[in-house]
Amino acid sequence: MSLKGLTREAAIEYVKHMEARYANIALSDSDREQLAEVTGGNPLFIQIALARYVRNGRNIKLIVDQVRQSNSFFSTFQNLFGGLYESLSPTAKQVALDAAQYTEEITREDLEADAEHYISDSEQFERALMELVSQQVLKPSDIAGYYTIHPLVRAYLMHISERSGRLRA
Repeated sequence: MSLKGLTREAAIEYVKHMEARYANIALSDSDREQLAEVTGGNPLFIQIALARYVRNGRNIKLIVDQVRQSNSFFSTFQNLFGGLYESLSPTAKQVALDAAQYTEEITREDLEADAEHYISDSEQFERALMELVSQQVLKPSDIAGYYTIHPLVRAYLMHISERSGRLRA
């Protein structure tokens, strides 16, 4: 089965749309075109690439080079998301790993209850949660107080949990 992303024009428009979601991103037209091209128009890859751009020094060339080095869908996702995951704070990583354990929408209350054993106060939890939302790891649901996680992001985080022995019973 062949999987295709957005058309080139639609991908460029999606990059512009995602730029607007961040407070101060202003890519050049050539950077938008390059990002649309190397991601194959995949919306998730575009989201992760822009989150990495914001998080890691606004270096589009580095992100584009990493994507070009990938030789498959999986390796592209791993190169993009792995770098984003590694740049998260330790607390945000732990909350993300907890969130991956849920197969349905996740409530803020469930995440906070899971985090009680490693987060000392609600302010620290709030910072970690907002970090995950701003980096597109968790997305607010249409229902207030609920979050969703993309299935590929969930699978990646579950793999990390399995390797580290952090799976819940």
